[in-house]
Formats: sequence, structure tokens, C-alpha cells
Amino acid sequence: KAAALLGLSDAHALFGVQLMSWALSVGCMLLIIMIAKLWLRESNKDTGTVIVAALAASFPALIMQSAVINNDALSVTLSLAAIYALFRSLKKQEWKWWLTTGLLTALSILTKNTALLLLPVECIALVLSTKTTWKKKISITSTLLLMVTLLAGWFTVYRVLTHSNESLIIGNNSSLNSGLKIERSLS
Repeated sequence: KAAALLGLSDAHALFGVQLMSWALSVGCMLLIIMIAKLWLRESNKDTGTVIVAALAASFPALIMQSAVINNDALSVTLSLAAIYALFRSLKKQEWKWWLTTGLLTALSILTKNTALLLLPVECIALVLSTKTTWKKKISITSTLLLMVTLLAGWFTVYRVLTHSNESLIIGNNSSLNSGLKIERSLS
């Protein structure tokens, strides 16, 4: 329907969506490199970044997500962006990075519920941080959880109420549709 509104044929619309998946996968690669640069020590930064980029570029799931039409590419991109923001938060200890982490986590949860698994990782990373006082840890954790709840909680509640027979985290297995498969040939 969207293709018809834009005056595109189905083939052109599918190509556009696949191109977007590819672009998001390239974005994932860039985020992985950015995370590696934040994470690695100065002495190993260049070599380590090249190794991390090579491993990520050959990771089968990243390669597959670039060609498949579903929400995985966006979900992974947003999750990696949230992880990058988390690392920046831990390093800089600035509220803008904590709020960015919360926003990206909420958007990732809205894209795919598996991103709920980011919340415990973010909270544990904050609790284990040695640069932050306990008072600030409690304040940041409360703000992060409140922000994610307000931005994405409504959708999770709606999904539980309307799809009660499905799992919260991995609930779309029963509705996978092979009709989205695009035939490829050289002829």
C-alpha cells in the first residue's frame, strides 16, 4: 500500500526496504567500531579496532540482517547505539549521555522487545561503576527506568494484553511469514 501511495512498483519498494536494511547494517558496523574505540586502551586502539571491525564484518547475523526485510536491522542498530551511549555515559558521567542511553533503549524496545535485555545490562554497568556515588547511581537508575517506562512501557503493556498467548521477549515465532522471501536470480 505504501508503494502505491509513493507511486512505486512492488519491486522498487522492496528494493528500497532492502537498501534501508543494508544501510542500517553499515550503521551497525560503524557503531561497533565506535564502541571498540571507546572500549580499547590507547596502546591497542588501532589494531584492536581493525580486529573488531573484521570480526563484525564477517559475523553471519550482521551479513544476513542486511538482506532480510524485518525489524532486526533497526533493532540492532538502536541497541548498539544505546550501548555506545552507555559507554559514553560511564566514561563522561554526563546526564546528556544517560538520557541518550534511555531514549535509545526505549526506541529499541519499541522496535523489538528483545531490547528489554538492555535494561539489566545498563543498570548493572551503572551499579558497578566506580566513578559514581551511590546517590547518583540511584538517581540515574531511577531516571533511566522511568524514562524507558514512560516512552516504551505502554507498548509492552499493550502487547501483553493483546497477545497474551505469546512470549514477551520472543513472541513472533508463530507469525513468521515466508511470503516476504524475495527470489534472486542472475537471469
